[in-house]
Amino acid sequence: ANTSLPNAGVLSLGGSPLRGPPSALPLLDLAARAASGSPFLRPIRHPMDITRFRWVPLAAYVAWLCLAYDFHFLDYVNLAFHEAGHIFFAPFGMVLGMLGGTLGQLFFPIACAVHFLRLGQRASALVCGVWLAESLMYVAHYMADAREMNLPLVGGEIHDWNWLLGRLGWLDAAGPLATALHLAACALAIAMVAALARPEGKPADNAPDLPGLGQLRELER
Repeated sequence: ANTSLPNAGVLSLGGSPLRGPPSALPLLDLAARAASGSPFLRPIRHPMDITRFRWVPLAAYVAWLCLAYDFHFLDYVNLAFHEAGHIFFAPFGMVLGMLGGTLGQLFFPIACAVHFLRLGQRASALVCGVWLAESLMYVAHYMADAREMNLPLVGGEIHDWNWLLGRLGWLDAAGPLATALHLAACALAIAMVAALARPEGKPADNAPDLPGLGQLRELER
């Protein structure tokens, strides 16, 4: 006796036919594709998907950084890594000890960006690139103060860039050097936002061809 449901759909999965009403065909089709490892199962992007505009608030932040940078919340994180860098590099001599603060605060955004790139998380890596650019602006802000030394110091009485540039005889060039560094950081930040705004390329579809719902219904007939 024929015990199948009327108008039932048939889907072959691993050589075993699965039977069910037509309403179950989409779910069975997706299950077959999932079992085959097909990249067919990707998130469906709505035409108005707001994630495509995630770069907009970051662009506004970068515009403020480039045009009106000042010490703000993220620099408290940079400051912590700066002081840690001084401690880490202190045993390696006075020059590295003084430069270690800057090296420490730049190391962490670079390390985070590399980490996210290795995970394939491109957007997170680009945001870390903006963090690196912002940290460079903080360095430029500190460097510009090398001659006047008006900024409050944390963890000591020696101004890093006053000491470093004074040792090199470049103290009078502190302002131009800081401006050049700030402009370079702006270029980096803008490049990161531009890369984030650009849509990612579609991955190659190397999955084996599987019959669609229309083909399944043709086979059923």
